[in-house]
Amino acid sequence: MTHHVVIIGAGYAGLSAAIKLAKKTNRQNVRITLINNHRQFIERVRLHQLAAGHRLREWPLTQVLEGTGIELMVANVGAIDSLGRTVSINAGSGAVRYDTLVYALGSGLPANTVPGTSANAHSVVNPVEAARLRDQIHNLRTGSAVAVVGGGLTGIETATELAETLPGLNVHLCSRARPGHWLAPAGQRHLRQALERLNITTYVGRVEEVAPTSVALEDGRTISAAMTVWTAGFRVPPLARKSGIRVNDHNRIVVDGHLRSVSHPEIYAVGDAAAPAVAGHESRMSCQTALPMGKYVAEAIVRQLAGHNPKPHTIRYIWQNVSLGRRDGVTQFTRTNDSPLPAVMTGRKSARFKEAVTRGAARYSTGTDARRGDSRRACTPEHELVSGLQVLEAHERDKQGPALRTAAILAAGGILHFVVPTFFDRIIPRRLPGNARAYTRASGAAALGIAGTLVLPRTRSLGGTLAALYFVAVMPAKVQLTLDWWRDDRSTILLKVAAIAQMPLQTPLIIEALKARRDAGELHRRPTRADRPPL
Repeated sequence: MTHHVVIIGAGYAGLSAAIKLAKKTNRQNVRITLINNHRQFIERVRLHQLAAGHRLREWPLTQVLEGTGIELMVANVGAIDSLGRTVSINAGSGAVRYDTLVYALGSGLPANTVPGTSANAHSVVNPVEAARLRDQIHNLRTGSAVAVVGGGLTGIETATELAETLPGLNVHLCSRARPGHWLAPAGQRHLRQALERLNITTYVGRVEEVAPTSVALEDGRTISAAMTVWTAGFRVPPLARKSGIRVNDHNRIVVDGHLRSVSHPEIYAVGDAAAPAVAGHESRMSCQTALPMGKYVAEAIVRQLAGHNPKPHTIRYIWQNVSLGRRDGVTQFTRTNDSPLPAVMTGRKSARFKEAVTRGAARYSTGTDARRGDSRRACTPEHELVSGLQVLEAHERDKQGPALRTAAILAAGGILHFVVPTFFDRIIPRRLPGNARAYTRASGAAALGIAGTLVLPRTRSLGGTLAALYFVAVMPAKVQLTLDWWRDDRSTILLKVAAIAQMPLQTPLIIEALKARRDAGELHRRPTRADRPPL
């Protein structure tokens, strides 16, 4: 008998769950239906870029799901009959029956109780709202004021993106607490400097009313603003509560250790809609937790159908990324319980790091390879693999050298990955503050990485290319992540060892993949800059 799995919501968690489940079941006695209210996969963490006028890559779900066997339904979910196990769509005009339901509808702005918000404020909660904001904000005159309400990640990123892209506007950031108060002192200091550099005025206080041309604070201050952007108070819609599913005070579904609803075990909840506990507290809404949730639920459903009990899901945080425009950012490294470590990464390095993480999240969710170029560049198949044909030709000219060099160099890098923090701990003067010690250790690791690159053979082979990328780009970031692993993250040592150990083993896999792409006529020589489409 065919088991019908219905997944509502195609965000980071829902889409990754659907694709993973399709790969695991391979259409064997499992039917998968994905219901979403939009025809595109939305990179929600980029919507502030869309509002500022940047062009984002489109991810049509029909293309993403092609060949997976997943049935796509573009519809609005109106209600869930948890007793009859049906999902009503399009205002009751249709219903879909399920055996297992994956609830992944995400979060949005609540029905705000602040007077004037609905009538006078814009948002970046979805592509339609972000595009409407973009169209109207570009019509403002130079010198006009824009008030961004909310000092969380979305508010900070929206304010800085608008200020950088449209320097003629006066951007105000209004927040109940000091923006970035959760960051380590070094992160707070860099954020404060970035806001000053972008001429963003910060107001701390609760917003009492939003008028067409102003924002009123509870202490009586009035901020003149030709346009207001509301980014505060993201909440989960009340659909689950209305459907009789047990939720908490924020409408997030209460789940057990396997991400199943405690009131309805046939319903799994993932992403922002789920409220798993982390160190005794409700988990933070984050793409960082949504993706592992989606993958885990797919594995759990497969194991359940096979008659096995899945292992409980564990949430571990690593960092918080805050972009401050396209060329600046703050990366706050955290303990597994999401409490901040003293270590932060700032500036252009952080901006590049977040861009890489964001692209990886999209690739991870959709199960496809991310195209080269940033989100504003038009992508063509010629840009899909960087120098793939050249790498393959170099490998075939020197069959053993690249693999052996790669294995040796990556193994050495893995050893340095653990040795460097301890080494610098011993030679750095103890009287230095903790943050200065962290920066010294990271700088020393980066210096060793660059020195290692300089002594490598010419990087015309696969081994040299991978080694150079590892030393210059990967190793410093890895050292940053392990600055305090002796004290805080001992439980993750085995995971880090496994990740390093698998790197040399990837060389033959990459070669085989390149050969297959070449045989299929899918490898192209890397185009020159003149051949690339304009931004």
